[in-house]
Amino acid sequence: MKRILFLSPKGGSGKTTMARNVAVAAIMAGRRVATFDLDRQRGLTKWWDRRPDDRPSLDHYQGMMADVTEPPTPPEPVDLLVIDTPPSVEEYPEATKLLILSADLTIMPCQPTQDDVDSTIEAIPFLRSTGRPFVVVLNRVKPRVRETAKFRRDLVKARANLYPIDIPELTDLHRSASLGLGVIEIAGIRAGQEIEALWSHLEPMLWGEAA
Repeated sequence: MKRILFLSPKGGSGKTTMARNVAVAAIMAGRRVATFDLDRQRGLTKWWDRRPDDRPSLDHYQGMMADVTEPPTPPEPVDLLVIDTPPSVEEYPEATKLLILSADLTIMPCQPTQDDVDSTIEAIPFLRSTGRPFVVVLNRVKPRVRETAKFRRDLVKARANLYPIDIPELTDLHRSASLGLGVIEIAGIRAGQEIEALWSHLEPMLWGEAA
């Protein structure tokens, strides 16, 4: 079983949105997937509760960061476990470190604002110190905002393992969430193409180029 951990030191980065859409992309690629919600706001759980019965199913579990003493492991075998965490994970240093060490890949979404980039850059040395694979994804990027190029350079300079494509701010991501769907399940919308591209980048990181 592979584990993807979605982590952000700052709220509003879009990590829950990205987690559910990556989970659906993995399902559509033929993987058996489970999700695990450690965020007390339960955004991932509420999305799962809305998921239509006629869509490909995924197992779902939930817990609290304060109770994490071992890597989350679903009772039924799956190919991929997608783990969502709360903001301000620095309040749970031991649990956070355990989750990173047990993850095959940690994904840190980052909005293109100075505060978000500063917060992400501060977290990079800790992520690198674990020796575990991670990637930073610039998320909710608005078009033609000149500061984005600077933020990208700052993240690269900080050795952030930056995903090469920005994920734009798209309303379809929020609309699909209200339906309990991933955007990849709705034909003909741009956001689905962005998530497909992201998954095509992540899948070989998890299973190798032969995936």
